Amino acid sequence: MKSIAQSLIILMSFAAASALPQQAAPRKETRAIPISRGNTLVVHNDYGKVDLRPGTGPRVLARIGKNVADQSRLSEIEVVAHNSGGKIFLQSYFFDYRGESVDFEITLPSWANVIVWGANPSVSIEGMEGFVRIQTLTGSIQARNLSGAASLLTESGSIDYRLGRQPLHEARMETISGSIDLRVVEGLHARLWMRAGDRLTWEGTWDPDIRQSERQLGEGGPLLYAGSLGGNVGFATADAQYVQTRSPIPSPPSRPQRSDRSRPQTAPELAGDSSRSDRPDSRRQRPPQLKTPDEERQPDIRVASQPPPADAIPQDGDASSQPVFRAAVNWISLNVSVRDRRTNRSIPNLGAEDFRVYEDGAEQQVARFESNEAPISLLLLLDVSGSTRSAMRLIQRSSINFTREIKANDRIALAAFNSRVRLVQPFTNDRMEMADAISSLRSGGGTAFYDALDASIRDYMRDVEGRKAIVVFTDGVDNQLTGDWSNGSRTTFAELFREIQEIDTTIYTIFLDTEGQVTTRSGGRRGGGLGGILGGIILGRGGNNRRLGGNAYDEARRQLEKIAEQTGGRMYSPFDVRDLDHVYSEIADDLRVQYTLAYTSTNPERDGSWREIEVRIRDNRDWVARTRRGYYASDSNSSSPTSQRRRFLP
Repeated sequence: MKSIAQSLIILMSFAAASALPQQAAPRKETRAIPISRGNTLVVHNDYGKVDLRPGTGPRVLARIGKNVADQSRLSEIEVVAHNSGGKIFLQSYFFDYRGESVDFEITLPSWANVIVWGANPSVSIEGMEGFVRIQTLTGSIQARNLSGAASLLTESGSIDYRLGRQPLHEARMETISGSIDLRVVEGLHARLWMRAGDRLTWEGTWDPDIRQSERQLGEGGPLLYAGSLGGNVGFATADAQYVQTRSPIPSPPSRPQRSDRSRPQTAPELAGDSSRSDRPDSRRQRPPQLKTPDEERQPDIRVASQPPPADAIPQDGDASSQPVFRAAVNWISLNVSVRDRRTNRSIPNLGAEDFRVYEDGAEQQVARFESNEAPISLLLLLDVSGSTRSAMRLIQRSSINFTREIKANDRIALAAFNSRVRLVQPFTNDRMEMADAISSLRSGGGTAFYDALDASIRDYMRDVEGRKAIVVFTDGVDNQLTGDWSNGSRTTFAELFREIQEIDTTIYTIFLDTEGQVTTRSGGRRGGGLGGILGGIILGRGGNNRRLGGNAYDEARRQLEKIAEQTGGRMYSPFDVRDLDHVYSEIADDLRVQYTLAYTSTNPERDGSWREIEVRIRDNRDWVARTRRGYYASDSNSSSPTSQRRRFLP
């Protein structure tokens, strides 16, 4: 009787188990697709896993597993693979979704570019050297040892990013409500910028009053940006198991020379180009000489083989204590900021003996030194295009507060731009006059940023002497990048950057996406925030803000960072327009503690070549000096460049 009862229990258990839906064993298939250098792998998977690793041979090898409740559901999933226009597509389709998923295990050459997107995939990627872009809504992202440019975006998923080798290009990790964990081995070189809506931890420590931090690892290196609008962001030194290499600052690959020098530089395709370096990270790498076909531009700076006469050097006891460094007397002048890489605080009270200046590796003699007591002439260049309308009051309030933070004897001017640019207020010490000028601004029109900065350099700052700086605020990309030439600039970025390489003006850039981040009165977010953009991409709508979803946004950010780094300034990209107060405060602090050095080059050649400049602080490795990266050594008979491409507001 007992044996019969046991048998019945076993049969009933088997029947009950058979009645439950069972997860069938994954059905796996393999796809092999040839790939060439410069090609991009595009993976779309809404549910499941995407695992990418470097492989051998010029091919994409994908093992595809379909996870279904029973074999009859396999027909509800389709995986398509095809090659089109330099892009290799792997896409999963769920026709009647009931919990199925697809797992991709992919190996491909490390030099390939990679794009992954989907609603809820778990993405893991390691060891890639090409361009990487990953976008999810709720899916998690794990990335390790990406040396190329990387953009990791998610709405609520977590981001785990670990570096055991030196990155060549910047990496950006952004999420709305998810958390970000950044782990980096010792000995790497990078600039960290971390923003947290909740907790910001550094090596396990947390200060509830600190929500953002900017730190320097090593010397120089690309930007590592980690920002969560509402979640946690943490940094820690990685364990030894993540160490692969500990390289010095690498030299990015040289940009190939164009056979047609008249072609302007344009934004790269979405796939990017792993051989392209937009940022002169290496001290050995010399920027290309970019010239327009109708004018061979020459720099204003004149290089002399001998120091200028003694009577040309202002002395400390002169009635005019302000530093005046003119190109006409062969000065190479540098505005230098110094910060502690551990605390990110400006370092005051340094003397000339604390600085060492190098040109192309050869030490130079500092012939003139001025501390931060010298006044500065500051141009505030504000974007008043139509997209700033909803945020204009906050922008005006923050800008007015900023003008009151800098010293009373500093002069300020105001310029505004949309599809054209105009000088709203010439240089003045009157803060009330400046507040009235800022309050008078109105929004409308397109964005011609290149023309605006070009006019600021050539016209508004041309005759300014002594310390000088430009603070640029913009909420969008130049319409030239989006193909809207009627509202975009006539000046190309290549032409503008060549002009910037020849000036001694520090430029700070602030890039804010007001369309995606403006907070409404009800507390919600207006326009194409990150979730709206990714949701639009996944559902095929394209999103509300095409700039964020497309390559123009990334290109604009790279250009603004490149401008700031070349001139010794810094680039800021706040999450919200309400963060402008903090950004402006950091810039004001940087301007208050600044030094001006001047020297004449020991190199007698006047061949128009690029001269790399480096400033170090003597006997202190924790203090980082920031200044312009170099200049072009012009012929003594060259004249200042001129431009006829400006447009002005009526």
